[in-house]
Amino acid sequence: LQRFIRHLETTTLHANGLFRWGLNWGSGIDNDILYQVFLPDSVIAPDMSAWMVMEYRAASRLCDLAGDSKDSSEFAAKAAQLTDRINELLWHEEQST
Repeated sequence: LQRFIRHLETTTLHANGLFRWGLNWGSGIDNDILYQVFLPDSVIAPDMSAWMVMEYRAASRLCDLAGDSKDSSEFAAKAAQLTDRINELLWHEEQST
């Protein structure tokens, strides 16, 4: 699991701290018009970033159960940081969206 998460961080993490689907069909939505217009690897996907928050939280819990407090803390911190980044970049208070 840890290797898979690190792979995703290496291959799908954008410089702005959010994640993107590397392939047009990565989200599982067939015929998504967004990916017909934009180039692969160019769309920051809210679902991918939200999914990674859940992945980090799950990894943190599993590490905790395995007695690995160092990695558990690392994954919990990554979940919190990514949550903050999602809210910072994708939430618009004035529009409540």
